[in-house]
Amino acid sequence: MKKQVKSVAKPFRIMMDSNDITLDIIQDESTKRILNYDQKLYEECLFNIMQNSVKFNKKEGQIRVTQDYNPATGQLKTTVYDTGFGVTDARQKTLLTTFKEF
Repeated sequence: MKKQVKSVAKPFRIMMDSNDITLDIIQDESTKRILNYDQKLYEECLFNIMQNSVKFNKKEGQIRVTQDYNPATGQLKTTVYDTGFGVTDARQKTLLTTFKEF
């Protein structure tokens, strides 16, 4: 899955390099055993989040992608952290509602 994150980040590499944005990928060892998931959907979601992380990040910023797998529940948790300006609390409440562009 680490290769998958690197692959998704590849189109953003030029912009990341020109703005000195670093990418760190932290992967739980158990994520290497995940075989049954929708790879295309995962990549699409990750692409959209990474795109915003690069687009709205600051110069010399950081993007960190953390993947944790819980074998008991079968859930993969992917967290994307960046040093961009963030989303206000008011706007966070609308993130998972009808589409809105900020």
